[in-house]
Amino acid sequence: MSLHKTKGLLIDCDGTIAVDAELHHGEVVRQTLRAIHEAAAVDFSTEYYDQIWLSQLGGGIKNFYNVYATGLNGHATQVLEICPTPDDFVGRYESHYINAASTGEISLLVRRGFGDLIASAKELGVATAVISNANQTVLETTLNAIQIPKPDLILGMDTVIRRGYEPKPKPGSYILGTRLLDVDPKDCIGFEDTFGGIQSLVSAGVGSIVYCHNSDVPLAPDHKNPEIAKKHGFILKHADVILGQDECVHDAVIRMIEEKDEPSGIGGGSPLHIPQRTWSPF
Repeated sequence: MSLHKTKGLLIDCDGTIAVDAELHHGEVVRQTLRAIHEAAAVDFSTEYYDQIWLSQLGGGIKNFYNVYATGLNGHATQVLEICPTPDDFVGRYESHYINAASTGEISLLVRRGFGDLIASAKELGVATAVISNANQTVLETTLNAIQIPKPDLILGMDTVIRRGYEPKPKPGSYILGTRLLDVDPKDCIGFEDTFGGIQSLVSAGVGSIVYCHNSDVPLAPDHKNPEIAKKHGFILKHADVILGQDECVHDAVIRMIEEKDEPSGIGGGSPLHIPQRTWSPF
């Protein structure tokens, strides 16, 4: 058990540790859909795919396919005859992704310092968990491919659901994670790269939050789009640290752990902004 006030690190994977994982997942999904469309003799629309993929990002592949297939209007029947359920689609997609990641066809970019952070956490006695909306086998494949130190807990979405909890953006994934680690959420630091992920951490009562910002679009609570403004305002309200994609997560988080051990602790002020490199996942 950690002698520090920080007892656990709760870390999302895709977009957080593996910065460009969503790009690779998206490409595998696209290729899987193309094959289904060809078998169904239905034209594949890149524009429609991009619209649904971006709108459902972070919600899981099952949810994506359900929204995608039901929105095909007159062509839904042909496509669903080839791949009738979200479970069928997940099976096709996972087989493709696992093969590509395992053979090195996919090369994933790791956010700088995460490997060192997990190693340092182990030395400090701080528990570590990687918790994702990817299914267990896909998550483990990704972590094997990027070759970072193994965390104490690896928790995929299908495992969360099987244990009776609701996955992100609900708090269940992180509640289950802290229970399995035997730590109090308020004594943990959570890491996420999406609005839904931050929602999950906040709802689970996680004490400190690191937002891993992967876009060249600044967080703007005054954004002209009210939905984006709302999301950005929520993130800025709850994030203790905002990291750009090219910044070293290890140094910032070790500093957080040290500051929490000080009598004054951390929090209550504006989030610490680490300078961002201009970068966008799309």
